Amino acid sequence: MKVLVIGASGLIGTHVTRALGMAGHQVLGLCRSDVAAQKVARLEAEVVIGDLARPKEWATKVHDVEAVVHVAAAWGPDMGAVDRAMIEALVDEARCGQAKPRFLYTGGVWLYGAGQTRHEGAPFAPIAPFAWMVENAEYLRTSEAFDLAVVHPGLVYTSDMQGSFAGFAAAGKAGQKPEILESEAIRWPLIHVQDLAEIYADLVTRHGVNGDFNAVTEAGIPVGQICDAVTRAMGHQRKPEVLSRAAALAAYGDMALGPMLDQVVRGARLAELGLVPRHVDFRASLMRGDE
Repeated sequence: MKVLVIGASGLIGTHVTRALGMAGHQVLGLCRSDVAAQKVARLEAEVVIGDLARPKEWATKVHDVEAVVHVAAAWGPDMGAVDRAMIEALVDEARCGQAKPRFLYTGGVWLYGAGQTRHEGAPFAPIAPFAWMVENAEYLRTSEAFDLAVVHPGLVYTSDMQGSFAGFAAAGKAGQKPEILESEAIRWPLIHVQDLAEIYADLVTRHGVNGDFNAVTEAGIPVGQICDAVTRAMGHQRKPEVLSRAAALAAYGDMALGPMLDQVVRGARLAELGLVPRHVDFRASLMRGDE
């Protein structure tokens, strides 16, 4: 298949691009900068220069591919509007074509809000900064321009402690106290980036398999345990500083609401498809460093 990856140079996007290439697919990777283009070219993908904020300049690429994987975000106060304009441009182009391309849209577990246990089909209660994801996914569904599936990753980490573990790792490396928001007991659903990439690479081929898919391999791990494991792996274990909810919101605004969600999330639908993750214990993954 020919697959357009939007966000191909990002943390998730590079792993998705690599997984698709290893599965024999031809990847077109959307890149905004020369640095990103060089990164994607090293993955042996075809570089497509384009900006999320100017989708009409590259949206015609949808006619050249059989599938689109969207794993990008234009971080900032207008990221929802940028995303909406982009998918509207892609929908307009797809409607002009003869075929209905496969489309994997990315949401996230923070769209479910706090609580246990959240399976696919549970009502959404998104935190404010990401409510637009629910609306934009619904727009894609009702447009019927694509063969759509929506992936909801847990908090993504890597064996070298990037992604959701990066803050703890940076504190450990600097010999500083790591920071936890509100409580060490708050639970985070987790997924290793390699498992997530393989989920995208599998789902992109499953035409007609639609709806929401929770991409989670550990349903809810207390953040205090995560912080302890990461700082131990860094060799600089320190007791964390726990910010109160008010202090966290004052320091980080509404973006602090995500890490303060206490969640247990499970992904029954991916298990039904027979997808077996390789990283089911984040501690073991950190110890192995198997990136």
